Amino acid sequence: MQTRLYLGLDLGGTESKAGLVDENGNVRGWESIPTRPERGRQQVIAALAALCLGLMRGADVRAAGVGVPGMADAENGRVISAPNLHWEDVPLADELRDRLGLPVALDNDANAFALAEHAAGAVKGYSDVLAVTLGTGVGAGVIANGLLLRGAGHMAGEIGHMTLWPGGLLCNCGQRGCFEMYASARALARMGKEAAVCDPDGRLAAVARQKTAGSRRPGMWLSARAEAMRRRLQYGMRIQARWRWV
Repeated sequence: MQTRLYLGLDLGGTESKAGLVDENGNVRGWESIPTRPERGRQQVIAALAALCLGLMRGADVRAAGVGVPGMADAENGRVISAPNLHWEDVPLADELRDRLGLPVALDNDANAFALAEHAAGAVKGYSDVLAVTLGTGVGAGVIANGLLLRGAGHMAGEIGHMTLWPGGLLCNCGQRGCFEMYASARALARMGKEAAVCDPDGRLAAVARQKTAGSRRPGMWLSARAEAMRRRLQYGMRIQARWRWV
């Protein structure tokens, strides 16, 4: 008898990943592809389906879940708005269900991350959790008293589009000065490159050269920046000591 498996799909602005897990939460395999949103919605969805079908081949997969980088209507399986993909009002769960032949649940990626870690990961057993995602954008899933907070208009946790710098850099959402334009992995890479170009003999240029040479020091540098972001969030949101970060 084959093991029952479940498919998880993480749709990212830069990279998308699919994985299979068993009923105990053990990862049985995963693959990834570049998202390449510039090729258009239908081609992205077709590529996601092909990724999933290849991973599912020969397996007893019962259902799928997808996390999306933006506002999501989990009840109806729709992407309301995903600025980094340039998507608006996309019935993604239905599109994937038709292609995969499976029931498909959909939610914001940070919400899915928070729920997964709360159920079986680093914050299992904690009642109050702030799960921050750092990638092409910045997002958060918030669990309070053991329950996921969605907020009015599905906006709870959308910290990436809080205005950090009024009149600042133009974000894909159309606003200026959004948090993710200064704190996302994409923003850190952009600012690092700019600093290295302006000061080729400086520390960041040296870090870039070490990365090219295979040094682990860039990881230490990024860890320090992640800690700085955590402290800023903790101060700005006045998170109490009883909360768990992940």
